[in-house]
Amino acid sequence: TVVIPSGALDETLTISVTATAGDVLAYEFGPHGTQFRKPIRLVQRLDLTTWAAIGRPGRMEAGYFSTPDAVNQEDGEVMVDSFLPVIVDAELQTARFKVKHFSGYMLSTGRRVVQE
Repeated sequence: TVVIPSGALDETLTISVTATAGDVLAYEFGPHGTQFRKPIRLVQRLDLTTWAAIGRPGRMEAGYFSTPDAVNQEDGEVMVDSFLPVIVDAELQTARFKVKHFSGYMLSTGRRVVQE
């Protein structure tokens, strides 16, 4: 679910949300690069995912990725540009977080630092 508060946009906008193929819970939001005057809220239902199998589901974060090729469905990893805090509601089985622009976002349950 995408929740856009009043005043976040200057004009009417048709948005798109495209799930990446595979098991990684990642989405491309468009138009890519759209900036918001107020943060918008993204809400992900978790009841049809494997989030309950995670040992610490409250430690979930949102990851921002700038290009679709950052998502590697083969190993379930995403090269994330930055992380955002997530609020997990176990009763409603949702995760929500705020963003200031459209790009790629995913839910993360663990980090691995890669040295280049």
